[in-house]
Amino acid sequence: MSIDPKEIDTVMLLTADDRHEFFIDQVSESRTLWALCSPEKGWPTFMDDTQGFRLFPLWSDQVFAEQNAVGEWAGFETKSFDIEVFIQEVAPELEMGGMLVSVFKKTDDLGYVIPADTLAKIFQSFQPRKS
Repeated sequence: MSIDPKEIDTVMLLTADDRHEFFIDQVSESRTLWALCSPEKGWPTFMDDTQGFRLFPLWSDQVFAEQNAVGEWAGFETKSFDIEVFIQEVAPELEMGGMLVSVFKKTDDLGYVIPADTLAKIFQSFQPRKS
């Protein structure tokens, strides 16, 4: 999915709640999630210092994930996976590890925080893609 540069700028100005809604809309169409990954360091996570939760960041498009490959995540590459992989594999692993999902993290805010099983239930509610 290609996003217009003006739309990118507009989305980045949205609140975490509004970016979450944008994320859900995009993922319902594309059925694809984006994360960062490093062959040496694996998947990045970070702490929510106010609540003490470890968070796993996800984005709805490669371009948004790429914007976060800076600082301690410099050199991390974007990786996509299907919502079915999230539902069946990633969400259960995150739940077992006591982690929450950070939807649409930006470099200057932690994004919309949601339990992985709640996000998986939202994805399960999507209508099947028409062939």
